[in-house]
Amino acid sequence: MAAAQPFECTESFLANVHPWFCVTDAVVDDHLLFAMGEDNDDPDFRGDVWVLDISDPTDPVFLAAWGMGTVYGLIIEDDIGYAQAGIWTHLLDLSNPLQPEVLGTHRQGNFGFSDVDVERSFIYGVDNTEEKLFVLDATDPTSPIIRGSVSIPTNARDIEVADNVAFIGYSSDGRESGGLAAVNIADPDNPVFLGQLSTDIPITQIDIQRNVAYCDTFRGPLIFIDVSDPTAPIEIARFDVDPGVNSIKVVGDKGYVSSVWGVEQALRIYDLRDLQNPVLIARYTQDRQYLEIGVAGTIGILRGISTVTLVDLTNCRCLADRDFDNDLDSDDFFLFLELFADGHSGADIDGDGDLDAKDFFGFLDLFQAGCD
Repeated sequence: MAAAQPFECTESFLANVHPWFCVTDAVVDDHLLFAMGEDNDDPDFRGDVWVLDISDPTDPVFLAAWGMGTVYGLIIEDDIGYAQAGIWTHLLDLSNPLQPEVLGTHRQGNFGFSDVDVERSFIYGVDNTEEKLFVLDATDPTSPIIRGSVSIPTNARDIEVADNVAFIGYSSDGRESGGLAAVNIADPDNPVFLGQLSTDIPITQIDIQRNVAYCDTFRGPLIFIDVSDPTAPIEIARFDVDPGVNSIKVVGDKGYVSSVWGVEQALRIYDLRDLQNPVLIARYTQDRQYLEIGVAGTIGILRGISTVTLVDLTNCRCLADRDFDNDLDSDDFFLFLELFADGHSGADIDGDGDLDAKDFFGFLDLFQAGCD
């Protein structure tokens, strides 16, 4: 039986945003895009946060720059912004996002948090210097206070909170291994370490959906982990995305994956209903590395090194329809043969950068599957 037909999203490009700094994070809240970063080439420029209106995503409109220096990450909850700026966590009143007001600030040691998550006005931050998870009460945003802490594995890379549990992806000292840890945070004064799953590769980014941790290992395979019992996480499966993944975001049954540098398939969309056998259903082709993927409705937010790219996640075409006329026929077959003979990247069906038998037989499978 022929495989399901994936789709090509070559016509889905909407816009690029080119700040003058290296982009460290990109966040969408309603119709606003917040692009933030630093300028590594100019020691006198500390970075900034740009605010853009993307009501028309094909034409982002610059509205304001905050002028508050380098911000490495931003979480927005109920008109309060939690901005990570080195050793500082700034709490911002964003009722007027063009002129944010600093309500309160927390300093975390000499190096700050490596990552944070926010839920119901509580900040959960991982500190790799002290190797602890800290719980900050920010219900009064003018005066955030530490309520509790607990020891965690070294080199925490990412944290995500779900159902009163903080899940932490980490790496070993040599970054040759890592794992996923879980902490009960139901009592902010007494967080309790629940358990962990060690892996033979670092876990650098996680997305928790429906008791499954979707884990990025940075240029390694995706790892799917059952966290329904956080005291004993269980690995479900691994999925190799050749040659590697930078980021994954899961929405419903779909996984949106950004690929590493040198791969034309900058964004791939997978059907994740069967975690033992994810199925490629669409791809966005662009010769550019994207470090992180976000999803805002039908718009994909791809964060590159110095660019934020907006793409339409619904405007994709049948991959076997090589002439894009919405009619699968012999013209598409002979066009593929011509592209393949010429060594054209348009014949690189599996997106690995090489034209070989896998591409030829892969196209035959797709052509047989049809475009329904």
